[in-house]
Amino acid sequence: MKNIIIGTAGHIDHGKTALIKALTGTDTDRLKEEKKRGITIDLGFAYLPLEDGSRAGIVDVPGHEKFIKNMLAGAGGIDMVLLVVAADDGVMPQTKEHLDILRLLDIKAGIVAITKRDLVDEEWLLLIKEEVAAAVKGTFLEGAPMVAVSSHTGAGLGELKKEIERLAENVQNKDISKPWRLPVDRVFTVDGFGTVVTGTMVEGTLNEGDEVQVYPSGLKSRVRHIEVHASAAERAYAGQRVAVNLAGIKKEELARGDVIAAPGSLKVSYMADVRLTVLKDAQRVVKNGSRLHFYHGTRDVLCKVALLDADELKPGEEGFAQLRFVEEVAVRQGDRYVVRFYSPLETVGGGVIIDAAPQRHRRNNQRVLESLSVLSSGSSAEKLLRRIREGAKTFQSMAALKKDAGLGEELFFEQMDALVEEGRVFLMGGVPLDAESLEELYLRTKKLLSAFHAKNPLKAGMRADELRTSIAPGQKSAVGDEILARYQALGLLKIVDGTASLPSYEARYSEEQAKLKKDIAALYEAAAFQPPERAETVARFKKKDTEAIIDVLVDEGVLFVGAEALYFHKKTVERAKAVILSLTESAPSFTLAEFRDATQSSRKYALALLDYLDRAQFTKKSGDVRVPVRQA
Repeated sequence: MKNIIIGTAGHIDHGKTALIKALTGTDTDRLKEEKKRGITIDLGFAYLPLEDGSRAGIVDVPGHEKFIKNMLAGAGGIDMVLLVVAADDGVMPQTKEHLDILRLLDIKAGIVAITKRDLVDEEWLLLIKEEVAAAVKGTFLEGAPMVAVSSHTGAGLGELKKEIERLAENVQNKDISKPWRLPVDRVFTVDGFGTVVTGTMVEGTLNEGDEVQVYPSGLKSRVRHIEVHASAAERAYAGQRVAVNLAGIKKEELARGDVIAAPGSLKVSYMADVRLTVLKDAQRVVKNGSRLHFYHGTRDVLCKVALLDADELKPGEEGFAQLRFVEEVAVRQGDRYVVRFYSPLETVGGGVIIDAAPQRHRRNNQRVLESLSVLSSGSSAEKLLRRIREGAKTFQSMAALKKDAGLGEELFFEQMDALVEEGRVFLMGGVPLDAESLEELYLRTKKLLSAFHAKNPLKAGMRADELRTSIAPGQKSAVGDEILARYQALGLLKIVDGTASLPSYEARYSEEQAKLKKDIAALYEAAAFQPPERAETVARFKKKDTEAIIDVLVDEGVLFVGAEALYFHKKTVERAKAVILSLTESAPSFTLAEFRDATQSSRKYALALLDYLDRAQFTKKSGDVRVPVRQA
């Protein structure tokens, strides 16, 4: 079954509400003020049964210019429109403004309903049809069905229903595979149930019991009960009018303009990168720094526009812009929006969201403009590659990329697999990195190693774990390890025994340095369990390279660092392990004193050596005793 939302549009007093009542039997004017004044002020809702057994939701919007804000709140989720023009009045200002809004929102299907046909003769009706045809020329309604009806006599209603049925068959269903999202257009309470919100599901599938997050506030809740088109349901799909009973949340904590969605599925931001189109017949120029009203879904928020590639946009022009909001918003890439001037309030343009949570940009930045161009008009693969490239700066996870990409899950993984297969993207510890970013990261790696070699000429290289932390800070070790492994496989660096260096680099020793290295190693081997402190060794040899060579011996695994600046030769460490195994042959544990006596050293040296063995996880301290880790 199709899930269709039909929206009305048109000037005040042209009979939109009367037409919906004639079609459905529902009076969508529910407010006392609407009854009193005889005009629609807020959104109204009804349901139209279709031949396939489903019901199309209908959103009736106000036509008065003062209530354009409310009209926009209802227009965002519609699939097709009934543009209503009164036969006795013709095309009026709000007819044109509503039509402009529908075009900006990229509505693709609709019918023109010429109401009040019983009030005019055939000749006048023909003139009105010609006027309407001229007004919709060049829009999505050019060539659309035009049906003259009378809500009073019922004339033409049958034909109008047939046209709605025919058009509904060709409307494409919204994506139910994406994370679900419901912009809130009403909030109220029901005795015995609590807080209820209503809206048009724009994406995804919502199930009873699902966890809920409110955006932008971040409040959490749970779906207690669902109604679809006023009937109880276990789940709701994109393209349906939905009422959701939320658990543990107060009416006062919600408002029109909020979005309820799957937890973690949206980002909130004070900015959005957009393509902005100014209407051809707009009366004003949009200048850099202009203050505008931003309409998205059911939200209305003030913003300032930063034009990124121009100083101003004249009527009919378009360009890239960054909208900077006074409050946080929750939008997705590909969403449509409308902007109106701050004062006087009039619709000036709109467009599409390119980046829902960008960084603040400088104007006329070529790199930013190239990126926005790809994200705006590139293929889905190009857009995803650009997202990966932007995310590579912070090692964006696959989950975060998937959320930001704006693609359905199936298409996301299909495009990701293709990019990996083509060698344009590589998964490093589960983090997607594009080839260009990996090349840039290598230049940084090369620079780090070059600087290290220059500063430490006697060392074979930099510890690989230290290099890994430098190039992929804050990431799981697997990320940096796989990046380094790739560079090694390509011959861009070498890693030997946990030490990384540039491919052609080798530590070079003079005869004097080579002898000093040999002598220092021999000193510590001979000293065994009572080695000299570092300062003593430096004072003994009186050579400028002594400290550097001690560090080299540590890096090469000849010396091991104990506590209190004491170093132990690797042969001494092996002897210590043998002593410990001997001590624990007849007992499960040993004391510091027992180890001291067995190694014929002092408490200072015994404690320093055991400190190293604890860190190396050969022993484990438990109270006043130690046990080998294999027995712990």
